[in-house]
Amino acid sequence: MNKKTLWLTVGILFIIGAIAFAFYYTGKPSDNNNIPVTQTSNTATSSNSIIVYKNTDYGFTFSLPASWQGYSIVTSTWQGNALKNTVAPTGPKLIIRNPKWTASAHYEDIPILIFTISEWNEYLAEDFAVSAAPIQARELARNDTYVFALPPRWDFDYSLGYKEAEDIIAGNPLHTFNNPVQIKDETTASLNQKILNKGISITPLEVVSDSRCPVDVQCIWAGEVSLKVKLQKDTIIKEATLKIGTPFRFEGNTISLTKVSPEKNTKKPFNKEEYSFTFVVIPL
Repeated sequence: MNKKTLWLTVGILFIIGAIAFAFYYTGKPSDNNNIPVTQTSNTATSSNSIIVYKNTDYGFTFSLPASWQGYSIVTSTWQGNALKNTVAPTGPKLIIRNPKWTASAHYEDIPILIFTISEWNEYLAEDFAVSAAPIQARELARNDTYVFALPPRWDFDYSLGYKEAEDIIAGNPLHTFNNPVQIKDETTASLNQKILNKGISITPLEVVSDSRCPVDVQCIWAGEVSLKVKLQKDTIIKEATLKIGTPFRFEGNTISLTKVSPEKNTKKPFNKEEYSFTFVVIPL
C-alpha cells in the first residue's frame, strides 16, 4: 500500500469515527431532562360564568357575574309614607352587596324592594310612597304572591362600581318562581276575643265598615269588611285595619283576614256580637 492510499484510508476512518462519536452524544439523554417539572392547574373563570342567588322565602333568583363571588345579602325594610288617609305599610328590602364593599370604600349595592301584590297596587295608585323621589320604583318581576322592584334613583349616589351594578340590572337578572302552597293554620275569634296564632296574639276590636252584599240581593260589587285589630308579639303591640284578601305584615309574618261570618242577609239581621273572624298567619 503506497502512502497516498494509506493516508486516504486513515482519513476515511477518521471521518467515520467522528460521525459515530457525534451520533452517540447527541442521542444520549441530557441531565437537564431529569429536572422535575411542577404542573400548575389554573381554573380560569369564564367571563360568561354566573353566580345565582336563590331566595326560597320570597321565590326568586338573581344572577350575578363571577366577579361578585363572595357577595353578601343585607336584610332591611322599606318604610311607606302615607299620601292618602291610609296606614302606610312596611316591607322587606334585600340588599345584594358587592364583595369589594368595605367601610371605607362603598361600592354600589343592588337593592330589591319586596311588595305583596295588593301593596304594589296601592303603591301604583299613590296611596303611599317609598321615597321622596318624584318617580316610582320600577318593577323587575313578580310571582303569584310578591312584586320585586328597584327603588327610585337607587344608583344616583354614583358609588364605586355603580356602572357595573347598572349593567347587571340591564341584563334582567331577576327571575321568579312560586313556592309550594304553605299549610295555613286558621284561627277564629269574635269581637274583643284574643287568640294566639304562631306566637302572635290577635284581638278584633271594631268593625270599621261592612259593605258586603247580602246573600239575598244581586249586587254589582261584592263589598268588603274593614276590621280594626290589635296585634301583639312579645312586647311589640300594634293596631291595624285588616281587609279580606290583603295580607298585613307584622314582625316577620303576614296576617290575613280570610273570612267574616255570618253572611249578611236582609231578612236575617244580626248583632255585632255575632261576628266571627278567621285569620291566617304565615311566617315570611
